[in-house]
Amino acid sequence: MSFCCIESTMNPGIWRQLPKELLEKMLLHVPVGSLLRMRCVCKSWNTWIGSRKFLELRRKISTTNLHPWFLSRGPSSCNTECISFPAYDPAMNRWFDLPCTCLDRNKGSFELVASAGGLLLVKPSGIGAVAKALYVVNPLRRLFNAVSLLPEAFGVEPTYTAMVHNASTNSYQIVMASNLSRHRDRTTRFYDSAVGSWTTKGQLPRRFCCSDFAARAGVLCNGWIYWLGFRGYYFAVGFNLRTGVWSKTRWRIPAAVVGPHLVERNGSLLLVGGTDKLLWRMNCYPAPKSIGIWELDRKKGEWIETLRLPKPMVKELRKKISFEDFCCVGRNGFLYISDDVIDRVVAYNMQENSWHWLPAPSRPGHSWTIFEPSFDATV
Repeated sequence: MSFCCIESTMNPGIWRQLPKELLEKMLLHVPVGSLLRMRCVCKSWNTWIGSRKFLELRRKISTTNLHPWFLSRGPSSCNTECISFPAYDPAMNRWFDLPCTCLDRNKGSFELVASAGGLLLVKPSGIGAVAKALYVVNPLRRLFNAVSLLPEAFGVEPTYTAMVHNASTNSYQIVMASNLSRHRDRTTRFYDSAVGSWTTKGQLPRRFCCSDFAARAGVLCNGWIYWLGFRGYYFAVGFNLRTGVWSKTRWRIPAAVVGPHLVERNGSLLLVGGTDKLLWRMNCYPAPKSIGIWELDRKKGEWIETLRLPKPMVKELRKKISFEDFCCVGRNGFLYISDDVIDRVVAYNMQENSWHWLPAPSRPGHSWTIFEPSFDATV
């Protein structure tokens, strides 16, 4: 039960009489989404929730969400209060604006580039915006770090972008590379927060230049970051975090797959997409008759189909979602399926083989990503 439900059925006078120690212990068990709003109730709550002791005590009790949040990549809302992004919290089954109060709203709107380990990677967006720095944000702790780009990277729009969080060292890495034809600079740039500086990892191979499929967030799996590309056929490219080398995989994506997306699940790589004959007409394809999930067999180098989404679910999806902009993000067997135009989202639990429509968001988003809230991640 969420805090807001308790408050609606309890006499406010009782809250004022609760001992401070008891109230602080109760806050330790409140869902993360409620904590974000409760920090605005009063100074004492805000101080306690942001204190080191609170973080240490909360870490000892299992209060993490069972499922990741679903987060819009932007553009952000720049209201009178602060920069925010639409977010869905499955623990509360509701949407709310995830505030990033540490960002300066006077600088305009921001676009969410990637997320990892409770951190957000954002950049300035809008007409004429030239990013000279990226911002790493922990919205729960209201902390941010401005990561200045190298001068030669000003104005270069990265196509391959990803952020990785290392829980053992509580550090993060950023990978950026461009394959757009108008940018001759195809240098791969790598930032490590443990060192606090950028390094170069060589040139992105020209043969990896492709359509905007690569603009989707990279998927981390076993020390590699993978993206999908398209050049008359779908293919996957990978970046080795240890060696800094790009490689085109030999995994042949089934020809019947429409609009595929990569998803990581407990160390395995999954492929989620529609299934139908490819009837390409002016770079468009029909809405798929079904949606399948394939798991990569690394020994054979093949994608093995593991299941099809329930037919009633697909039938409803075909009514409410345009598959020309089919979007799927997920982690550890929990998937969110939507598109970039219609503000309808469905959540699918692979383990339980269950699905449900999410409530309508307060405002439509554009593109989506996974967010795993954490009080521990440092910027």
